[in-house]
Amino acid sequence: MTFVAALNRETSGFIPFLLVAARPGDGRTFVAALAIWIVTFVAVRSILPAQDSIMIPGHPIGLAMLRYNMMRTVTWHRLLATVGILPAVAIAGYRGWPPILRRFFWMMVPAWCAIHAFAAVMAESRLFLVPHALIFVPGVLLFAQEEGASWTNR
Repeated sequence: MTFVAALNRETSGFIPFLLVAARPGDGRTFVAALAIWIVTFVAVRSILPAQDSIMIPGHPIGLAMLRYNMMRTVTWHRLLATVGILPAVAIAGYRGWPPILRRFFWMMVPAWCAIHAFAAVMAESRLFLVPHALIFVPGVLLFAQEEGASWTNR
């Protein structure tokens, strides 16, 4: 899976780290998956011609991009339109998440958000669909199941 994913997107580099979260202590699998990702990523970049990054003039990667992302209301409108309130609802039910989902959250969400805040235009809210689908939707479903069970016991 790491090999195929590395052919497509840079963010597939999270896969080896999610393996560590899923199977703590399985260092060999992590090292193998990370090596496969690095070799594939480098091979693809060396075979294919370099592509220009699409950036906003005057807002290079770093603090300028962070400022650009944080200060535009369109960023927040589009994020809310794409992910809605599900992340907030999921986090409200965090205590009821299984340990693996909690580890996935801490392994992926902070880094994902930071990388995209400093290096991408967050108004392209589709960039946040991966953590949304992998972490927040299951978190909401677990929270809804827990809340539904508490209502039936009343």
